[in-house]
Amino acid sequence: MRYIALVLLLPLAVAGAAIIDVRDALGYPVQNATVCVEGLCKYTNATGLVEVPTGPVEIYVDGVLAWRTYAEGHVVATIYRVGEVAISPLPADGYVDIWVKLLNGSYARLRINFRNNTLEREIPVGNVNYPAEIHIVSVAGRAVNTTVKTSLWELGADLAALGIVKKCTISAREPVKAIYVYNGTNLVAVGQNVTLFTFNTAAYYAVVETDVVAPNGTRYRWRIDVAKHCGGDVTPNASRLVVTAVDSAGAVRYDWAIRIANESFRGRAELWVLPNATYMVEVDAVHTKRSVSVHVSRAVEEVTISVPTAYVEFRYQQPARWVYIIGNYTAREAMPRRVELPPGVYKVVVDLGGVNVTYTVSLRPGEVVTLTVERPPSSNETAQSYEGLSAATYALLVVLATFVVVAVVILKKSTRRSFATL
Repeated sequence: MRYIALVLLLPLAVAGAAIIDVRDALGYPVQNATVCVEGLCKYTNATGLVEVPTGPVEIYVDGVLAWRTYAEGHVVATIYRVGEVAISPLPADGYVDIWVKLLNGSYARLRINFRNNTLEREIPVGNVNYPAEIHIVSVAGRAVNTTVKTSLWELGADLAALGIVKKCTISAREPVKAIYVYNGTNLVAVGQNVTLFTFNTAAYYAVVETDVVAPNGTRYRWRIDVAKHCGGDVTPNASRLVVTAVDSAGAVRYDWAIRIANESFRGRAELWVLPNATYMVEVDAVHTKRSVSVHVSRAVEEVTISVPTAYVEFRYQQPARWVYIIGNYTAREAMPRRVELPPGVYKVVVDLGGVNVTYTVSLRPGEVVTLTVERPPSSNETAQSYEGLSAATYALLVVLATFVVVAVVILKKSTRRSFATL
């Protein structure tokens, strides 16, 4: 509809008239804006358009001059609306005075109150700038009395530059995790690096949280005076503990668990700890565990914990059901190929399906023993093998044996008759 109206008005513009197109910041039409050319004033319609003679033009919105230009052809005027005062870094209360030109041609002071930087009503702003004064009466609930001379296009103030509030910045270094700044019981800022603006830094304190782990597993925290650390940084007194778990071959075992102060790692542990403190380190190597007490005495404390290991490698001459290992570590596995064990003497029982074969293995740290599993010759082996026959198979064997005995008897009788005949 807007463009249809514009097309209908274009012929008039060619014949010595101009089309004024008034829009807001989003491109929507501004209705009932007053457009004046040499004393002749008209209102924009619902589409924001009005046709006027060519010449100097003034556009009034809400009775205030907002745009001044020369009307010729198609003129687009974009009107913005300001709804707040840009006061930082803290919001303020007060009022603004703006000296504006009114529709009757006079200049007047327009006063608008604001609270928490928000104006009671919006101000139309175009290409006409006006002098303005910002009167700040309170900041964050604290009474002040400050006037800032500025303009409509720059309706704002910097409280820190005016000396009303002070800027306080505190930086943190590793291993600080976060700084929590409080004013009484109210949390006002949090982060690794915090910045706050305040009237009195003495009213603030901060709690510094770190990644430093105490021997009991708690995180190290401490309280600081904000006023003493403004413009500086905070760094805890901490050491770095590095623990590596290796086997008898010196290989780092990332499949083993390392536990320090309720923290768990795999193969290699690195964590921030308290200096001059003692920590219990436990290495869980699955088949055995080892605990070591570590006293932190350097900025970087490096500890290598070796857990003795040995291996049994199995070679099977025939399939086995289960392999039982009994000793410093007890296990049951189905035909393992290689088993890691702590050093010691072990009894290895192999179930070959009805026949158990027992071996004794002695392991020293780092040693690899090869064990060949085979069925040993035994006088009881035949009897043991029959014990596993089913009833039907056993009955069949009995019948066959009976047939063999009968056949032998018949053969003997036949032989006797032959000799008698001779």
